[in-house]
Amino acid sequence: MIRVRTIKITGRALTYISPNSRVSPSFPLITVTYSRSDSVRFLDSSFLVDLLQPTCDHHEDAVEYLNSNSDGAFGAPTPVLYEIYRHAAWAGGKDQLEETTEALDLVDPVPFTEPATRESALVRAKFLADGNTINEQDIMIAGVVRESGAALLTRDSDFKKIPDLDVEYYADADSD
Repeated sequence: MIRVRTIKITGRALTYISPNSRVSPSFPLITVTYSRSDSVRFLDSSFLVDLLQPTCDHHEDAVEYLNSNSDGAFGAPTPVLYEIYRHAAWAGGKDQLEETTEALDLVDPVPFTEPATRESALVRAKFLADGNTINEQDIMIAGVVRESGAALLTRDSDFKKIPDLDVEYYADADSD
């Protein structure tokens, strides 16, 4: 038996099938439909992990958020996708990476462009000037989000530290 879940985001459908899984009554079939609007949110890795992993503590929070915000458009900065892919490759090699890539087909990639690199550099410079630190991936994600003018959907409290970043929390902010 296989586990199937269907998620529709921004008008595209994803059917995620995990060949190593068995159907379980506790695993919900999720069907969510979204249409594009002026409300754009970029998804952080915390949200994507919580959405795609039913065993995560905040899985229901992520699903509930999507159900409550079905009029929004969603994307994922490419540094977020890198975070997800590197962990998948480390955890299960090429097979796990391919499975994760298929699962993440549900979001539109938002590239780390040259203007986003400049915005990231400004974020990092401000942190260094203030004597603060934050990981480089979060700086790159913040650069993409700030440059685009979108909001970042996360539960990572580190993003609270970044000035002029529109952050939205779908669950209590954690230190990730």
